[in-house]
Amino acid sequence: MVQPYTLTEVLPLAERLGVGTISIRPLDHGSLVPRDRALAYAIRSGVDVALSGMTTVGQVEENVSLTERALAMSDQQVAALQALVADLPSSGCRNCSLCRCPYELRIGFALPLFHYRERYGLGATDPRAPSNTSPSGEEMWQRNAERARVAVEHCDECGQCEPMCPYGVPIVEYVRRIAAET
Repeated sequence: MVQPYTLTEVLPLAERLGVGTISIRPLDHGSLVPRDRALAYAIRSGVDVALSGMTTVGQVEENVSLTERALAMSDQQVAALQALVADLPSSGCRNCSLCRCPYELRIGFALPLFHYRERYGLGATDPRAPSNTSPSGEEMWQRNAERARVAVEHCDECGQCEPMCPYGVPIVEYVRRIAAET
């Protein structure tokens, strides 16, 4: 999903410089928000291209339909979608991939998902998920929660992730909170 700071910082700068923009993985396997909202938000955010990672003809057809609906949205519907996204919680993590956990915790995935789950109670598999072969958001969450339970045992002596974070996110604190969830 396009991050809110992208709308206010990155896209205006790219436009001033005449640089094209791409949203990569705006659907994120349906793990954070429903596919239709994620794709509509990416398409209506001002990026030039939204790469949604389609792997089947059915996904292509669904995304074409979703794109047509997104492009037909009224200004009020776009504003409501942007307000919904602006209201999403933020972990401070911008998923820049600069931090690395030697215990395979996907920090840039786990921190934002932790906040979405906490705020909205997300967890159940979205019945509109694109494929039965891809892990659901809940399965990905469980995998990362287990990694957090392993990593948290080593956080105090490891501490590699926080110095790598250019945004000062208290990663270890979040890892502890994720690991404490059952």
